[in-house]
Formats: sequence, C-alpha cells, structure tokens
Amino acid sequence: MRKLISASNVKWAVGWLALAGLAFSWWQPFRSIGDNGPPWIYGNPEARFTVALYADLECPHCRIYLPQLQRWIVTNDHVNLAWYHLPLPQHEPSASYEARLVECAGQLEGREGFWGAVAWVYLLTQSNGRGLDAGTTYPGSSPSLQRCLTGEQVAQTVDGQKAEALQNGLSATPTLRLIDNYTQRTLTLQGPIEPDALLSAVDLLSEP
Repeated sequence: MRKLISASNVKWAVGWLALAGLAFSWWQPFRSIGDNGPPWIYGNPEARFTVALYADLECPHCRIYLPQLQRWIVTNDHVNLAWYHLPLPQHEPSASYEARLVECAGQLEGREGFWGAVAWVYLLTQSNGRGLDAGTTYPGSSPSLQRCLTGEQVAQTVDGQKAEALQNGLSATPTLRLIDNYTQRTLTLQGPIEPDALLSAVDLLSEP
C-alpha cells in the first residue's frame, strides 16, 4: 500500500492539524462574511490590513511558511490574509492543476473548503513540480468538481492572478504585499517574513 505521508512530514502535518483546531472556534463569527472568493480571505474580512500572499502550491517554501503565517493571522485580528495564485513555470503543469483544484473546492464549499483544499495539497504534494502521487484523489471529488476543473472560469481565475502578479513585477514565491485597506497604501516584501518583522512592516504602513 502506498504511504501517503512520509515520516519527515509527520511533524509538519501535526502543525497543520493544530492550526486547524486553533482556528475553528475563531473562524465561526466570520464565516458568513466574505465567503465568496477569489481572492480567498483567511481571518477577519473587515480587518484594516491585508497580507496578500502570492504563492505556488508546488513551492516548498510556501508549504512551510503558510501555516506559520496563518498562526500569526489568528493572533492579529487587525490583519487578514488573501491568497493569490502565482504558479511558477518550473513547477508546471502540477502547480496550475492544483491551483484550479483548490479554486474549485472554494467555489463548491466556500472559503473553508478553499483553505482546507490548500492544506490537503500541501500535505500530499511532492513539491517542486512533482505534484501529487498518481492515483491521489481529492476527498471532496465529485462530478461538480470535475466539471469545474475542466471549465474556463477557474482557469481564467488562476491565469488572471498570475498575469496580474507578473505585470506588477512579482515573479517569486512566497511574495507578500501588505495593504492598508483604509488608505490603500501598499508595501511589497519578499517572503518568508518572520512574525516580528511582519508586524513591524504593518506598523510602518500605518504611519501617517
């Protein structure tokens, strides 16, 4: 029988599960607000600041960094997280396929489904363009999901986010763009960024 999770991934997987438990009770007041993406929001949809994360589902650095960033979001209610797809050429075609998969999960199950699908992909992907093992099936697979995967709308979403990122000079993952939703000021940072440095960057963005 194929082993889905290697021993080296166990500690990392436990971190994902612990994060899911921490976020569950915190998420509930916001589930009815901003459930429709893209971009998909993690955290308080009404937060003053947004961390726009440009990420690739085959990016090993993104895979490690995302749960750390989500833990930081959970403890900083004035900041939320928005996901933007930036599948890198060297990770194709797996990166774009996985991007379409998580987008379809979001369309069918809302933002909880989207973030759950992201966690599932990062848990099982071999990364660096090697993708999911052959025969790996998403647990939420259905005829509706398959129709979504082959449709033009989800492909346009992924391609559109990638094109916008490249147009703005973003070509590496993870990249963070901090946004003050009150003033529309922005600050772009090449990630991963440590929590203290990220908080300092948010404070800098809020200065008059």
